[in-house]
Amino acid sequence: MGGLSLKEIARLKRKERSFFLALCTDDFSFLHDALEVLRDRKIPHSVVGSGAIVEGPVDCLIIDPGIERPVFSSSSPLIVVSSGDAGKTIDMALSGIMGANRPELLIVGIDPGKRPGMAFLADGILVSIYQATGPDDIVSRIERGRRVYHPGSILVRLGNGDPDTRDPILTRLKTEGLRVELVDESRTTTTRRFRDESAAVIIGNTRGEPVN
Repeated sequence: MGGLSLKEIARLKRKERSFFLALCTDDFSFLHDALEVLRDRKIPHSVVGSGAIVEGPVDCLIIDPGIERPVFSSSSPLIVVSSGDAGKTIDMALSGIMGANRPELLIVGIDPGKRPGMAFLADGILVSIYQATGPDDIVSRIERGRRVYHPGSILVRLGNGDPDTRDPILTRLKTEGLRVELVDESRTTTTRRFRDESAAVIIGNTRGEPVN
């Protein structure tokens, strides 16, 4: 199962790196953060000026609200208005390109640990992976997933291992009123690369016991 989850992650990474994003913004703080995210995720991109003529294909334009749009000579890209949060805005752009908006069910797989792995599956399709810093960050990322993907419903599948880190996460999830299943982690062992995220993919794809 670990090999399959790594293939899913590799497929997601290839997909992300096949897209080309353009940024048009006067917000230098947002630009700095966005460029950092794009470079870290190795997503091809460019920065364009308002009203500029842009040659070559662009899959998505991220732009400030109210700014004059560039002119695209060879394509009509998806337009995403910056929310001011670079990570959220880029997730919105990628989900829009992949057609992952408004799934019936968004499943969040979580592998508990010091740096919990998270995997988001929109109607069964892996759309993003993360490493979280703890329970509060997990809840924040799930809420961001709600705002990015606009799912009909959310189901969290949490690995049942490592009680010291699992229980605080579970308590936080239930405090937020989230639907949670506990999943047997005995078959989620993976290789070193993307270990936590890969385990989270497996957990997200595995039925668990509902937590009442």
